[in-house]
Amino acid sequence: MNFMTGLKKILWENPFQNWFLSIMLIVNVLGSIYGFLWYKHQLSHTVIYWLPVVPDSPLSSSFLVLALFFSLIGRRNNFFFFLGCIMLLKYGLWAVVIISDFWLRGGNPVFVQVVLWLSHWGMAFEGFIFLRHIKISWKEFTIIFLWLIFNDFADYYLGLHPYLYAPEQFSVALWSALLLTIFLALGSYPKRIA
Repeated sequence: MNFMTGLKKILWENPFQNWFLSIMLIVNVLGSIYGFLWYKHQLSHTVIYWLPVVPDSPLSSSFLVLALFFSLIGRRNNFFFFLGCIMLLKYGLWAVVIISDFWLRGGNPVFVQVVLWLSHWGMAFEGFIFLRHIKISWKEFTIIFLWLIFNDFADYYLGLHPYLYAPEQFSVALWSALLLTIFLALGSYPKRIA
């Protein structure tokens, strides 16, 4: 088997091989830790009961960590897999939009932003890799998308969205979040319901 065939087998046909899940677990644990540290200032200024709606990206990877862990111990949980993957897609693409928008507005791309931009592309790709193989119930699907809608409400109505690079980005942040929620719901609904 050549490299490309092996890569296709893992990334397209069967990403649920234990060695691959183990690598993804380590990557996501490290990414989650870094993400929570990234949000530490905003989290320290957030009322305790709103904490779950603030750190969007590290929360996404943390849900995938749970799913990967359960899979590795033989107790695969499609709810956590679907939740983690949908959130990785949404917030990975959202961050790419926000960072790209900042650069297009004349912001200087510094090293940390470039790393965040690349890692958030990776988050979205990772969500896509696994999501294609996950089926959930209608009830689980509804719970997950109600959570995303509530999170959008908390972010943009209550003002709990992640800090932006510039105040002028608010409308881009709002509309990209809402559109990603809608597109992900419409794109995943009929194919992903068990």
